[in-house]
Amino acid sequence: KVLREVANKFGDARRTVIMDIAENEDELEEIKEEEIIVSISDNKKLKLFSRDSKKKKPPTSNDVIYTTNLNTLAVFTESGKMYTVDLSKLSFNKDYVISELIKTNDNVLLVIDTPTLNAYHNIITVSKKGYVKKSATSEYQIRARKGTAAAKLDADDMLIGVYLSSDDTNKILIVSSSNYYNYYDIGQLSQIGRVTRGVKGIKLDKEETVASADLIKDDDNTLTTTSRAVKGNKYEGVRKNG
Repeated sequence: KVLREVANKFGDARRTVIMDIAENEDELEEIKEEEIIVSISDNKKLKLFSRDSKKKKPPTSNDVIYTTNLNTLAVFTESGKMYTVDLSKLSFNKDYVISELIKTNDNVLLVIDTPTLNAYHNIITVSKKGYVKKSATSEYQIRARKGTAAAKLDADDMLIGVYLSSDDTNKILIVSSSNYYNYYDIGQLSQIGRVTRGVKGIKLDKEETVASADLIKDDDNTLTTTSRAVKGNKYEGVRKNG
């Protein structure tokens, strides 16, 4: 009842968030929705700016996210976890270390605001041991401040890439540590659950691992085939550069 009265009194067409104040439940802090810019540097640091303050000179960084202060960020790490960061709890013009915000030493692979994440159909993950998984983004609509599983990994495995796609003709390119590679349409992957390992995306020899992966939106005509056998791999045509 109290929250409804506050909403009726202060609410408008824009969203608001009612924040808890510890000592007195009658003391409530209202945060109004505001357009902001999140500047992300090398998936390691982030900084928030008011959209109005940056109209003349937008921040320069590897990634810029245009969102609002009432949204959350989804952060994916190499250990196969997803964390969420509540933007309403962060201050403007302050440098934040992403690993400190989510309290992990893992390398961060992807940072994205949740409305943009939810606009895609699929999340594709690629692991160091060559496993590829495609899951519906709807499975990641979770508040996970302390982290939740984004993929199932063996103890000696880790993610080397997290990608978003709505186009089944997009391709995943996987390159091994021996410079062999495989690529195929996203449509060749079946959509499976969030906490699963996936399927082998490339045949790896002993001691060989996945060195890198990428989402390809257009055919790369420089890729050439090799006669190397594909043993136990459901995808045909393991390939090698030049």
